[in-house]
Amino acid sequence: HIQIIAVGQDVMLVLPTPIFFYTDSSNFNDGMLPTLSDIADFINLFDVETVNVSGYTNTLGSQTRNLALSRAQAQFIAHELWDRG
Repeated sequence: HIQIIAVGQDVMLVLPTPIFFYTDSSNFNDGMLPTLSDIADFINLFDVETVNVSGYTNTLGSQTRNLALSRAQAQFIAHELWDRG
């Protein structure tokens, strides 16, 4: 489930990594593309000017590996949202 959290005048969407990405991987689950499109539609509908994308992973593996994995996942999401408008 995607969590929607109001933060002042901003909205934070929390996407569950295990659903969008395969475990210990930056490979996207293509079955989630419709959800990603829905998020892009939401952003476009409300004419959002700034979108911050952050990635977080579990504590398995080294800190260096997890940081690289989190960055790769966040970059993938940001790129896909950018492509969708």
